Amino acid sequence: MSEVKSVVVGYGSCPICDHPETVKANKKGHLYIYCSHVADGGCQVGTTSRSDAGDERLAARVRKWVKPEYRAAFSGDGGADLDLEPDDDDDDEILEAEIYDDDDDTEI
Repeated sequence: MSEVKSVVVGYGSCPICDHPETVKANKKGHLYIYCSHVADGGCQVGTTSRSDAGDERLAARVRKWVKPEYRAAFSGDGGADLDLEPDDDDDDEILEAEIYDDDDDTEI
């Protein structure tokens, strides 16, 4: 079993420049966003949460969640047990993930 470093939980925007970015959870279960390089339209700022309150603020920036459980765990909708262990086929996880719209929990 390999050590989990981070898991993609959703897609949102940078809190500084509003550039679209991937939102991940670190191995301690807190959210973070690393903005793209300036040449790609980002600002290169890294934003990391270290508390549940910070997770909720970063979760508010997420527009599409990879799994409904991630939304429940991070947005304060109720404490879902969050399993950050990736599947055996971790490389395909993002490509095969179902994307949910934050507004109505429908699959996109």
